[in-house]
Parts: sequence; structure tokens; C-alpha cells
Amino acid sequence: RASTPGTGKSLLVDVAATIATGRPCPVIAAGKDAEETEKRLGALLRDGVPIISIDNVEGELGGDMLCQVTERPLVRVRILGLSEAPEFECKATVFATGNGLTLLGDMTRRAVLCSLDAGVERPELRRFAFDPIARVMEARGRYVAAAITIARAYRAAESPEVCPPIGSYSDWSRTVRAPLIWLGEVDPVASMETARKEDPELMSIRELFGHWRERLGMDSPCTTSGVIQVACEKTSLGSFEKVGEFKHPEFRDLLLRIAGDGGAVSSKRLGKWLSRTSGRVVDGSRLMMK
Repeated sequence: RASTPGTGKSLLVDVAATIATGRPCPVIAAGKDAEETEKRLGALLRDGVPIISIDNVEGELGGDMLCQVTERPLVRVRILGLSEAPEFECKATVFATGNGLTLLGDMTRRAVLCSLDAGVERPELRRFAFDPIARVMEARGRYVAAAITIARAYRAAESPEVCPPIGSYSDWSRTVRAPLIWLGEVDPVASMETARKEDPELMSIRELFGHWRERLGMDSPCTTSGVIQVACEKTSLGSFEKVGEFKHPEFRDLLLRIAGDGGAVSSKRLGKWLSRTSGRVVDGSRLMMK
């Protein structure tokens, strides 16, 4: 990801793809919704492509299908227009590029984040001494050999334990992450914490817990309607604020973002959102639905 267009996100993916496959990486666009993205990913899985690049993602990136493709060894993909859902192996490396790209929900633990910053207003006008794609093609074998050598050297050293395994990605952690850390490189998993801190869903939960702690008390049971009532409570006669103003406008604004419907907080939507959050531990606290 980058903050400015033209920084070189797609070029970086092309360099990696050229080393791995001998050619730049074909790209797809993210769909307008998760269902459309799922169809596009499914088509590529059926074709057995080795590298997938979702190019120029705007805003947030997530979705069930993308989470499955980046974690599970096998997935079932529904064929468009048919009731069939054949099984496919997931062997593709998945890239995504975007300006201001943010990982959403469960994708934060399924991705390594790379942030590019050229430090100039017009990065596309920069001049370089060489073309990295051309350089790779001139001696691609050396780059492939170098990557394999790193992994083999780590094995030759009897694979010393330099990091704990990461859930769902133990093979990758053992064959890619650990050798890099062993060589003195920064742990790529450290970027997951950055993605997690920026996750809009996690930030909403943290904000909710803060308001809940302050307005309701963390040990007191409360109904969904009770939460809405407190958040949308207005001032009355005798208070220092103007009559009719919301007492807790930030709390109300949060609930509108989470479960707003026509300018009001929907009890049904909020209930569903709280159900999804139920049991999740955030900053030492969690919400339990009964």
C-alpha cells in the first residue's frame, strides 16, 4: 500500500512475480462487493494461476472468500449459473495493492503488510538508474537460486527456533519467515500488529468498550435497547447543556456507524453486530451475549 499513487506498488508485485514465474503479474480488480470478488477469485483458482494480484483496491479489503483462499489448502468454488461447487487446491500467492489500503476484520492476521513512501509529491516522475524487471530477466536464475539458498541454509543449520509458529501458517513460518529472521531481517509478522491496530472493526469494538465502561459499567448486564437508550439520551430542564442535546454524542455516533438505519440506531442491526462481537477479548475485556 502507499499514500500516493505512482509510488511503485504494482511494480513491486511485478518484480516478485517475474522472479517466481518469469513474467509480470496479471491483475484483477476488486469487485464492488464481496460476492463479486468471490466470483473473480474463484475463476482464477479454477485456472490454477500461481499468483493473484488484486490491483488498486480502494479503502478496505476483506471478505470470507479471500480469507479462505489465503489460508485453506482446499476450497469449494461455486460455478456461476450452476449448482456445482467443485473442490480446488489453493496454491496461489495473493497480492493486493491500493492507496490507503486497510485490512478488515479477519484479514489482519492473514496478510503481511508493506507500506511504501517515496517522500515526494509526484513519485511517478522519479528517475532510476535501472529497470528492475529487466535486471531480473537478465539473470533470473541467480535470483531464484538466492531465494532457495536462504531456505536451504536455514535447514543446513538444523532449523534453529527463532520465532514461534503462527496459527494456520506454520509451513510458511518455518520455510519463509524463520529463515529471514535467522538472517537478521525484521520479522514480517510484525506488520500484522500494524494492520490490526488500523482495523476499523477492531477500533469500533475498542471505542464501544470505552463508552460501555464509562456509561454502563463493565459488570452490569444490559439489553440492546438499554444500550441505545443510554447512547441516545438527551438533556432535560435543569442541566447545563441546551435542552434536547444528546448527552453522549460520541457514543451515539458510534452506534450510528455500527447500526444506523435512516438516521436512527437500529436495535436489530446492533444486536447482530454485538452477537458477532460476543466472546472476543479486546484489551482485556469482552462482551458476552445471553
